Amino acid sequence: MALEGAASNILTLGVGLPPRPPMPPVGFDAAQAGGNIVLTWMRVGAFDEGTPFPSPAAPSAAEIDAYVVQKATALGGAPWSTAATLPASTTTWSEAWSASAYYRVLARNAIGFSLPSAVRSGGTQSVYFVAPDSATVFELIPSKDAPVVGDGVNPATALRIEVSSRPEDLGGKVLKSVEFKAFQGESVTPTAAQLPGTGILRMRYDQAGTLVVPSGVAAAAAPAAVTPTPQNIGVFKDWNAFTSAAKSVLLMPSVKSRSRVTLL
Repeated sequence: MALEGAASNILTLGVGLPPRPPMPPVGFDAAQAGGNIVLTWMRVGAFDEGTPFPSPAAPSAAEIDAYVVQKATALGGAPWSTAATLPASTTTWSEAWSASAYYRVLARNAIGFSLPSAVRSGGTQSVYFVAPDSATVFELIPSKDAPVVGDGVNPATALRIEVSSRPEDLGGKVLKSVEFKAFQGESVTPTAAQLPGTGILRMRYDQAGTLVVPSGVAAAAAPAAVTPTPQNIGVFKDWNAFTSAAKSVLLMPSVKSRSRVTLL
């Protein structure tokens, strides 16, 4: 905000855009073309708290100055490295295909980086939504990903799914708590979205001797380890965000070292 005094003592008030990082890219897609993997996404048109850019089709450098494509060799545990830094006018990128590569894209401005987009696999082209613990993953196979791809042009046509951890839920028998929220495009109001088919939710727990411990959680924030019995390691899932009717499911998986629980 700036105040300027003129000779006539009239003050001119100028209000600048909020100094915020941009919204994460939506509509992130991957396709194999010959020997290449081709990544595409939609142009970001808003700041992370939902304020739209004045001209989304031609953002200023203060709004967005680049897209950064990152690459990893695994969904969890492997570091992300920068594969390409692209101008804000570019929404596609390709390289030689690799079955072991995973990709995501971030938007950048002078304030910093957006949250990452969804993750795409070079091998399967599935789309993954990864929790902050890097060990909880929701997967949609390519034939079911139309709602998160959209029309390729208008961000409002694509679902954005945010994943967050809930440390306030930890304690007692609760080893891990993760929340999924769906938004339409760059809206900040959750939507009651429905997916067109089955997705796969993977949650992982580790063992220390005979005890089950949460994976991907700092020791200071982790609840006490518990004995791996069915009562202690059941998985409770509230499906309200993804179905038209409220449903809750309690599963009793077996526990193995570095076990992975898969909900279909």
